[in-house]
Amino acid sequence: MAGPNFQVPSAYSEMFEIQYDEEGKTIAIALKPQWAALFQSLQQTLFASSRNGSTSVRPTEAFKGRYEGMPFFDRTLGLPVFLKHASSNVWVKADGTIA
Repeated sequence: MAGPNFQVPSAYSEMFEIQYDEEGKTIAIALKPQWAALFQSLQQTLFASSRNGSTSVRPTEAFKGRYEGMPFFDRTLGLPVFLKHASSNVWVKADGTIA
């Protein structure tokens, strides 16, 4: 199974853009776009991996952040299921059988 695919900024990339006034004092600090995108991806993945509910509310293709192997605790079945393919609605139990 594959997991989420993150685009990690370069190790040498600075995380913030800092603006200074003419005296050298900091006047603004902003997170760079590539770091903001990474944190958003991490947030989506953490949210997706903690999802639970009945079989009828499993995330569908319309749910952003779905990935192959994504877990979902199915309260109808009483066990975790995993998304087999991100482009489908096929969910499997831990033993690989369709759930």
